[in-house]
Amino acid sequence: MIDPKFVRMLRCPIDKTPLEVAGAALVDAINQAITRGDAFDRIDQKVEQTIDGGLCSGAWLYPIRDNIPSLVADEAITRFVVGLPVHSSGVESQLSTQAREFGKWLKEVTRIDVVFFDERFTTHEAQEQLLAAGLSKKQRKSRLDQLAAQIMLSAYLESGATSADQPGGLEDP
Repeated sequence: MIDPKFVRMLRCPIDKTPLEVAGAALVDAINQAITRGDAFDRIDQKVEQTIDGGLCSGAWLYPIRDNIPSLVADEAITRFVVGLPVHSSGVESQLSTQAREFGKWLKEVTRIDVVFFDERFTTHEAQEQLLAAGLSKKQRKSRLDQLAAQIMLSAYLESGATSADQPGGLEDP
């Protein structure tokens, strides 16, 4: 645990605002997003290592790992990418509503931007890749969601998107 007196002395290296310690619920939500591959830092690198805690400043969260806060601006988590399941026609589904509700909750809890991105066909593509890899049915099942998320995030990064009101998609230029 970081000494509260120390935290009161710290400032965000980007906007110089005071920092506050992230609560347990926020840290859990962020770790879930990191595990799913949905968390990105300021330089658009996917955050891959879970955090022990965090220091919050408005739109940024600085990770704490091994009781050491990292106040390097480029390592601040700046957004989450949430897959938006839509029908092949592009019309949003019931699952889209649930994804949007989750994104809204995540934004409220973390105060970090949430971007929705079209995840159409990612599960199908992941299934094809796993079949081509010659994995057993059990192995394919255990890896399917993670690979589909990686495919969606790769498409997101390749699209050059940084934020959007409407979900970007795999077919977008």
